[in-house]
Amino acid sequence: MNVLHLSHNCCIRVIKEAMALRSCDEVGLHHMQIEVANKECLPVLDRCSFYRDQHQLKYRLKLLNDIDLIHCHNEPNWTVEVAKDARPDLPLVFDIHDLESARTAPVEDLLEYERTAIRLADAYIFPSQGYQAHARKCHNIPDSKPSEVVYSYCNNELLNLEPRPRIRGVVYEGNVSHTSDMRIAYSDQSYVSEYLKTHNIPFALYGIEDERLMKIYMDFGAMCFPVLPYGSLIENLSRYDWGYLGHPEPCRKWLDAMPNKLFEYIMAGIPVICCNAPEAGAFVEQHGLGVSIYSIHEIPEIYEQHTELRKNVQQKRHEFIMESQVETILDLYRKVLNV
Repeated sequence: MNVLHLSHNCCIRVIKEAMALRSCDEVGLHHMQIEVANKECLPVLDRCSFYRDQHQLKYRLKLLNDIDLIHCHNEPNWTVEVAKDARPDLPLVFDIHDLESARTAPVEDLLEYERTAIRLADAYIFPSQGYQAHARKCHNIPDSKPSEVVYSYCNNELLNLEPRPRIRGVVYEGNVSHTSDMRIAYSDQSYVSEYLKTHNIPFALYGIEDERLMKIYMDFGAMCFPVLPYGSLIENLSRYDWGYLGHPEPCRKWLDAMPNKLFEYIMAGIPVICCNAPEAGAFVEQHGLGVSIYSIHEIPEIYEQHTELRKNVQQKRHEFIMESQVETILDLYRKVLNV
């Protein structure tokens, strides 16, 4: 089967799935996007094309005569409607990385795009169990439309990366903010920085591009690093005692989140602190990969557990690789293609 992976910026989740699927003889992959977020990963996209806007996307989709199925990744969600309009002859699997309806303060216009995309799709892939349950209930997805959960595991080739010299501390990878805007307040980790500083626990942030934010977080006591190439990022994460995800206060965004950073910490061989992130917290505790807490004030109390938990992570990390989920993705493809 020939499958088009359609996205806006070809984020790392798209890349992870591509790297796992490219070794499968059953699937031929084509990628189409506006840009590739992790440009160092571009060589893994064997067949690749780009579009500029909705009009060009529709035009180029009509020219692709050798694809059997569209695997469409959000965000945004309008790509589903454009793809179905251009190629109504092809089944479409909607890989929903982010749900607008699961945000603290959803925007009605964006919700409408989400409703339309979910209605038009023929099958669905979700990054967490909670997302799957929420979407099926919120959008009344009929039982006749299949769905699967595919976690954002890392790829097996990263198991061979060399760990870096150890540094005491907690690391957070990904976007941060410093705002009262409810849509992005879930990424405000300034209080975490300030609290850990007062307890003499180093806090490192990787992936800050905004110089203003970098200064703010350095003033709060954090060590700040820019965006790194993906492999280098995993190597650098391996330095620390803990990876961190979640938020000091409960918020809707973290309720069902199973983010990329969770599995990047695991691939780096470090245990994970999940704060007010119940699905991720249950996962790490079930597998002995970290702890689930509901207040960052618990961090000094559990800090020294990292020694034993690191041993578990090192022993088990090979179990959580994207390649282990290839058959799940293929089964979904087969269902919508009736093969």
